[in-house]
Amino acid sequence: MTKLPLDIPSDGADISWTRDGRTALVMYADAFVAYVYEPMSGTRRKIPLAGSYGVSVMPWSPDGKRLVLATNKGDVVVLDVATGLRQRIDATEEDAPLAWSVDGKRLFFTVDRDVYAAPVDGRPAWLISRLARPEVVGLFDPQSSSDGKWIAFVADGVNQFVGLYAVRSDGAELHLIARDAQSFAWSPTGERLAFAGHRGVSLIDVANGRRRRLTNDHLDDPANEGPTWSPDGRRILYRRNDLGYGAVPGYHMQLWTMKVDGTDRHPQTRDFAPDLGTSVAWVDAELKGTPAPRLPVVAIPAARSITTSLPIVALAAEGNRAAVAQGFGGLPGLRGPLGPIVVWSQGRESRVQIPVRGCGTADDVLLAAGRVGYVCGNPGEGYYIDDALRLVRPGRRGSTQIVRTRGGEFTGLFLGGLVADRGTIAFDVESAGNRTRAEFRIHRTRVWRLTGTRAKVVRTFTGAATVASLDAGRIAVLRDSGKAVAVLLPGGGVRTFRFGGPGVVGVVLDGPRLIVLRSARLTVLDLRSGRRTASWPVRRGFGPAPEIEDAAGDLLAYVVGATVHILRLSDGREIVIDNPNATEPVFARFAASGPFYSFNESYDKRPGRLVYVARVELERAFTGRGRG
Repeated sequence: MTKLPLDIPSDGADISWTRDGRTALVMYADAFVAYVYEPMSGTRRKIPLAGSYGVSVMPWSPDGKRLVLATNKGDVVVLDVATGLRQRIDATEEDAPLAWSVDGKRLFFTVDRDVYAAPVDGRPAWLISRLARPEVVGLFDPQSSSDGKWIAFVADGVNQFVGLYAVRSDGAELHLIARDAQSFAWSPTGERLAFAGHRGVSLIDVANGRRRRLTNDHLDDPANEGPTWSPDGRRILYRRNDLGYGAVPGYHMQLWTMKVDGTDRHPQTRDFAPDLGTSVAWVDAELKGTPAPRLPVVAIPAARSITTSLPIVALAAEGNRAAVAQGFGGLPGLRGPLGPIVVWSQGRESRVQIPVRGCGTADDVLLAAGRVGYVCGNPGEGYYIDDALRLVRPGRRGSTQIVRTRGGEFTGLFLGGLVADRGTIAFDVESAGNRTRAEFRIHRTRVWRLTGTRAKVVRTFTGAATVASLDAGRIAVLRDSGKAVAVLLPGGGVRTFRFGGPGVVGVVLDGPRLIVLRSARLTVLDLRSGRRTASWPVRRGFGPAPEIEDAAGDLLAYVVGATVHILRLSDGREIVIDNPNATEPVFARFAASGPFYSFNESYDKRPGRLVYVARVELERAFTGRGRG
């Protein structure tokens, strides 16, 4: 994997590739600024836009010399990239996606139930075909076949009617290809269509109607999980959810390739999920960029491990026990399987299951002096949140509800950070209100401490505050968008640490130390003096933002994507635990005799993995005697 220097702003950019993958158009999301980037040479040059924005997933002409764009005046134009000359075209709806003909002389677009062609020289557009079916309300994404003989498009309508249609370029032979297809791509070498529906990816020869199903994987969102052909027409790239139904596609959609007959299927990405709808370009050349950095990966033997039937979504540890919540759940009507919580005693090799009845989600779990806590969530439509903190003692029936919060799009109460240490639990409840219509604002946060069954407010903050860590009666709270950390002391005092530059994304209290994580650096502070005692860069690689997990004695655990990092605080030495097929979520917690960590095994019928590692095995890994 290589990172290309595209210089994308924080609020994003639209990137469109030429058909050969040798040039990219980069358009900033918030301004009329764009440049052309050539990944083989690493060069870039600005192009004149004068108030234009993209109107197609494939804005480049087939020869890669022109772009179809829309202006802020409502016109559609063809821009010659080399000269900057523009030609207005007759497209009646400027926000309708347009597609180039193979010869680059026409642009296809849809209006309601009609398919049109507009000459690029500005002459009037003409009607190609009309889909006169009463259940159809709109046509989308017209695309021309590689030989120019056919046009395919997707129809949408009442009762979620979806269908893939094809018609001759002269308007003849309009017919339905597949009812469930929501995205598609023409073969670059013929009249074949690869298309995606909820039941997988299929291939059809449009001329003779012969078809073949290539994959049988359930697709959550076929409209954004479409196939892409290699330039030689021998392979197809497609998207596959590495945890199956119920997993959030934005974190679990991996890229796979296969031969056109459906054989030789294998992943191209792992624990680095591309965004939904991301365009993919095949490039038959070496790219100039930054190679992925090498991490100190070691294989550490697991002392003991268990599997779960559903993905693990939360982990807690105490003594020699660990508890995991499993299953993503979700909104009513879209809800995946959920629970039960599994409590595992690795020393005695025993398991206890705790049901999560009446819950739509259960993605927080804790252990506190023999009790199991979890957040029973029942989210609803329209940003509605309904969370309840429950406590259960394994082996006994029923649960105790500690607090319940409800909130909507702009107002309400929201349960925030949840932590435990020995028999004490701390959490925060944010109160949201609005001064004006359509404004969301946290105006007050109360921090609670629960000992036994008694809960009381220990501090009230103005604005947002998030409970992040609890140790020996001290509570660490993130404030001011990560610019400050307030440590609530057992006697009622507060010690505040302020930070400039990048905000704090996580903290851990461990004895006399406060360990602070920012996006690219870990810092250790002395709680009494406030002095920095150590600091190390985060070995993030190309992964997502790091997440701090836990600290105990001389060791700190943090997670980047699907990798668990263990840092030795005395000398800064670091190891990354090797789990080749791991996917998110991933967690790590320290116990008395060694760490527990959990991950999910990609494409497995029992994906959840909970692992215990003996402390001696970690020491061997740090001294180089582990298997690397």
